Amino acid sequence: MHGWQRGGIDYVQARKLFIKAAESNNPVAIYNLGHIYNYGLGIPRDDVQAATWYSKAEDLGSMSARNSLA
Repeated sequence: MHGWQRGGIDYVQARKLFIKAAESNNPVAIYNLGHIYNYGLGIPRDDVQAATWYSKAEDLGSMSARNSLA
């Protein structure tokens, strides 16, 4: 998650990059957006947004997203 720089993971920057990748229907990026919202990483936690992103990733075949929705 864009975390190779010193000082830890920059979730705000990671979210921006995942949104850009999600525009191309990248299921991993879409799943990661769900994860960011689910755990409130760099942003306030939002279960509705998490479920929305996980559902989109599941529609694209992500088993991880399916497990997160269960």
